[in-house]
Amino acid sequence: MGRLLGDLSLTCIKLTASLRDEISKRWNEDTLFGYQYLNGVNPMMMHKCLNLPQNFPVTSSMVATSLGSSKVLDEELQNGNVFLADYKILQGIPANDSVNGKQQYISAPMCLLWKDPQDQLLPIAIQLGQTPGEQTPIFLPSDSKWDWTLAKIWVHNAEFQVIQAPRASSALHSGHPHSRQKGSHWTWGRL
Repeated sequence: MGRLLGDLSLTCIKLTASLRDEISKRWNEDTLFGYQYLNGVNPMMMHKCLNLPQNFPVTSSMVATSLGSSKVLDEELQNGNVFLADYKILQGIPANDSVNGKQQYISAPMCLLWKDPQDQLLPIAIQLGQTPGEQTPIFLPSDSKWDWTLAKIWVHNAEFQVIQAPRASSALHSGHPHSRQKGSHWTWGRL
């Protein structure tokens, strides 16, 4: 894993060296994750959340560690400090059957973000599907480092899928050679 993460600098060739170094040091920080929502390629996926959706049963006690002792989830919702990125548009989209013989997956996560008193946007809860339950737990920053990291990676992957869908769809309809790959079957009409 260390070697792969060390290769991050090779993938960021177009960035200035100082920015590339900063990102490679902070890639796993929640503050950078939130920053990318506001300054990334698709900030419109995130919306102010005044009420949690019924299928995302986050409780105040679950996020108390993230909010701190003086904040309560319901008050933060009403004060406009909580945001939701909901990727339900991906629900039911089939993934490629396999890549190099390995099964592929697409999730339709929900990510709850909180604007803290320092105006930083922080992820405070992630559910990797639209149906809550044992198979779709809610991940929190208080979970193990790698469980939380992987949950954030799945959200980034969903973001990538949403961004790439129109490109894949237009390639499919334009006869672009990449659209002929097995599993490239995006159809916006059914979403």
